[in-house]
Amino acid sequence: MKRRTRTTIRSIMGTAAFAVLFLILSSGAALADGAGNADIQTGQGCMGEAAGIGLNCTANDVRLATATNIVILDDGCALPGDTVTFTADFEVELTAQARHDVGIWFSEDGDPNGDASITGACTVATPAFAPDPPWVDLDQSVAGQEDDTCGDIDANHNPLFPTITLTVTCVDPDGDGLLNLPYCTSWRQPGANDLCASPNQAFPGAPSKCKCDTEFTVDIPVPFSGTIEVVKDVIPASDVGKFDLLVDGNVEADDIGDSGTTGAVSVSAGKSNDPDPIGDTHTVGEAAGTNTDLSRYDTSISCTDGTDTVGPVAGIGPVDVFVEPDDAWVCTITNTLRQGTLIVKKQVINDNGGNATASDFTFSIDAGSAVSFDEAGGGSTDPLTGENSFQVDAGDYTVTEGVVSGYTASDNGNCSPATVVAGETTICEFTNDDDAPSLTLV
Repeated sequence: MKRRTRTTIRSIMGTAAFAVLFLILSSGAALADGAGNADIQTGQGCMGEAAGIGLNCTANDVRLATATNIVILDDGCALPGDTVTFTADFEVELTAQARHDVGIWFSEDGDPNGDASITGACTVATPAFAPDPPWVDLDQSVAGQEDDTCGDIDANHNPLFPTITLTVTCVDPDGDGLLNLPYCTSWRQPGANDLCASPNQAFPGAPSKCKCDTEFTVDIPVPFSGTIEVVKDVIPASDVGKFDLLVDGNVEADDIGDSGTTGAVSVSAGKSNDPDPIGDTHTVGEAAGTNTDLSRYDTSISCTDGTDTVGPVAGIGPVDVFVEPDDAWVCTITNTLRQGTLIVKKQVINDNGGNATASDFTFSIDAGSAVSFDEAGGGSTDPLTGENSFQVDAGDYTVTEGVVSGYTASDNGNCSPATVVAGETTICEFTNDDDAPSLTLV
């Protein structure tokens, strides 16, 4: 059965709270001082490693009932897999006779092994041993136990409420929107209690003397999650443009070309106490990558989760996507290289007896194949003029013409380079004037 606290959560973001947290965590341990403070050791192996024996944890003598007075010391759980640091008062219940050297082992890593805190990475705590009340030291009169600092529990000191600070992975395997905190308690029965001078020595006195719970729940919200993948579609695919793909304004993939992707990016998808529909709004967009000018492209964004769709929306975004729990959205950002018009014209002047027409001349673009001028281009009926029109990608081109003997060539200064702007027309015009005859004296 899952157990939940009912205490209002307070989030402390002040400098003092972080200073206290730093002192606790930087030492890795907060040792008991006989003044009511629990022993805490972080970054430990778990209970099975400390015990050094196989554990079956079939007893139920000591267990956690609730976690109250919860104070979140950071920004909380942003999504599953994040970490949260908090302090809480944990209610430790005794259901049997007096038990010695109580250990409380918390999974720090979200319990990937599914055994609560028998294996993995753990924080371990023991209740304080003094003052009495509310704490108790059942070992103080036992020979050789004078230095025992691990707290005990009996009927007159039940329940106990040690205050413990934890940093744990945000997990919610049962999907109720609250933090699952897998733990194990351990103890030793009278007559079998060895000296316990630090929390990691508070391991079970026998294989059965422990209680584990993988479903203990703390009232810290863990958002549901979904995914967003952003895919790049560049037209034409051979274009060398590079793009940065954004989710929530963060670059999830940089300098991406055609067919590039962010992969599935985990995002929050609302909390269990949100009003219907439960979910969170995220944004998708892009930015220019290396040596890329976005103004050269027509851009649109379209998204789908297989059921719902967004777009297509013109522009680079951001575009809002509402992600519900377990949604898997795929957003495609299409960049179509914008084109302009390149017109290459010919004017032939035959004022010195020449007889060439426009089609006798050729030109090439970027050293490509030779192209003859079209005398009918542009609707002309004059054989001395030619015109060829091309739809080309925006950019710079070099237009050159072949040499025809007997004619002197010139151009309008707009041929090398011929700069084509998207949506506009650039005209490169060549003029060829026949040369005057020369007089040769004999």
